[in-house]
Amino acid sequence: MDFNIDSLPLAKSSKQQFWPILCLILNLPKISDAVFPVGIYYDTHCKPSSIEEFMNPFITELLNILNSGITVSNNKVYKIKINQIICDAPAKAFLLNVKGHNSRFGCNTCREEGSDLENRMAFTGVHAPLRTDTSLRIKSDDEYHKGVSPLERLPINIIQTVCLDYMHVACSGVMKRLLKFWVLGSQQVRMLKTNLELCNTELIKLREYFPSEFSRLPRSLNDILFFKATEFRMFLLYTGPIILKGRIKKIYTYIL
Repeated sequence: MDFNIDSLPLAKSSKQQFWPILCLILNLPKISDAVFPVGIYYDTHCKPSSIEEFMNPFITELLNILNSGITVSNNKVYKIKINQIICDAPAKAFLLNVKGHNSRFGCNTCREEGSDLENRMAFTGVHAPLRTDTSLRIKSDDEYHKGVSPLERLPINIIQTVCLDYMHVACSGVMKRLLKFWVLGSQQVRMLKTNLELCNTELIKLREYFPSEFSRLPRSLNDILFFKATEFRMFLLYTGPIILKGRIKKIYTYIL
């Protein structure tokens, strides 16, 4: 099973939110593409006031299923395994009960101390010791932990199971940042205007060749401020390597 936990604002004019816990069963063919809710928490604040109140019913039931399995109508027992728990950075910090990703000791992967760089928290080192399941459970880093996480009750490797969020990190994160540099950045990094126009023309031409499996069709790079995560993913994996070839400055082509 995969689980996803995140906030769902109900309106832009209030702090009312749902916090759904969603589940996906990976290896049963008939339902392997169906995401369904296993719990929905409602609060009038930005997030649940208590991580224990939010997670305990879910953790209790999940432990029972992990220990006993699920018995279906033909008396067949299915054993359950947690594959991964997927969250964005703020939700992950909340579930692990640790400092946020923009704090000085907020890196979820290693113990690198951040530093202020152009009004942003930057983690520039590459040799800091990695965080492990053991170090998280024994709270070895006082600057990182805020308290006990309910996930510690589960028989999982927390660091490996609560994984990095691909959508926000790679698609809406790195890919969006690079495109903003190449399209809207300073003169020393952005594409020449003629190259940008050629890219936009070719993206529009590619629309007629896209199969129905793609939820969105390519559009002009002038609209990148309005791109959705699926559009950044499409550019990263399919259209970008083609239309950018030979059109960004050579010193930046190593990124591709």
